[in-house]
Amino acid sequence: MSNDIVVSSRLPEWRRLWCNWRGLLTECETSLLQSMSWISNQEKRAPDFSSDRLPQLKDRLLALEADRKRLAQRIVASFEALMSTMSIIESRNAVSQGESISKLTELAFIFIPLSFATSFFGMEIKEWEVNKPRIGHFWGFASGLLLGAYFIRLAIRSTFIQGGLKKFKRAHMETWMAQSKLEAVAPASS
Repeated sequence: MSNDIVVSSRLPEWRRLWCNWRGLLTECETSLLQSMSWISNQEKRAPDFSSDRLPQLKDRLLALEADRKRLAQRIVASFEALMSTMSIIESRNAVSQGESISKLTELAFIFIPLSFATSFFGMEIKEWEVNKPRIGHFWGFASGLLLGAYFIRLAIRSTFIQGGLKKFKRAHMETWMAQSKLEAVAPASS
C-alpha cells in the first residue's frame, strides 16, 4: 500500500515531466525537419559542394529522427503504463472503501435495533405506569430485534436464498412472458 501512496503522490510531477518531454520531442522533430529541408535545398543549389558531407549529415539526421520516434513511443507507453497503474490503485481504493462501508453496515444492524428498543422503552406510555417494564423486558425486546434484524441480513446475503430466487425467476419467466404476449395480443384482436 505504501508504494501506491508514493505513486499517487508523485503523479503530478511525472505528468509535468512527460508533458515537458513531449514538448522537447516536438521541438526536436521540427528542428530535424528544418535541417533536412536545408540539406535538400543545399543539394539542389550546389550539387558539387554536397559530394561527401551532406549525405552523411542527412543519414545522421534520419538516424536521429528514428531515435526520436522510438523515444516518443517509449514515453507514450510509459505514460499509458502509469495511467493503468493509477487505475489499479483507484480500484483498490474503491474496494477498500466498499469494505469499510460493509463494516459500517454490519454495525448498523446492531445499533439500529438497539436504538429502536431504547426509544421504545424511553417513551412515557400511560399503560406502563401501573406495570412498568423491567430491564429484563428491555434486553429481551432488544435481543429479539437484534436477532431478527441479523436474521434478515443473513437471509438477504444467503447464497442459498439468492440461488432459489434465480431458479424461481427462471422457472416462471417463460410463463410471465407467455402471459404478457397473450395480454398484448388480446386487445389488438378486439
